[in-house]
Amino acid sequence: GYAIRSCLQRDPDLNPDWALRRWTRFYRVVEQVADHVVIATFEQTTGDFGRVVQRLNARFGTVFHHGPTDEALFRQVTGAMSKSSMPDPERRKGLAAIAVDLDPQRLAVARSLYERLAAMALATETTG
Repeated sequence: GYAIRSCLQRDPDLNPDWALRRWTRFYRVVEQVADHVVIATFEQTTGDFGRVVQRLNARFGTVFHHGPTDEALFRQVTGAMSKSSMPDPERRKGLAAIAVDLDPQRLAVARSLYERLAAMALATETTG
């Protein structure tokens, strides 16, 4: 839902079905390498980037430095993002108004894939 609508918000001429297939293809690869990466949801990454870095350091024995997750760090992390990629409650409200006619089976596959990846992100958040 939201990911495809977000793409359409930035590029209204985009074929929604193509965008859904592309999204699914990418995240199937992510799922295949899940044991070799740190998975974080958008909310985890934008809401507590320092915690994501801690998980990365714990997983791979790295020593990437991070400051406390405060407004300054949030601005630093999101500073390189385009305005259309920033977490924005007003823009998110507008996403619901974008009509998208997607293949229900493909959408169910994508939702299931998202739920599995989000569960991995949440599980590793609590276990380190």
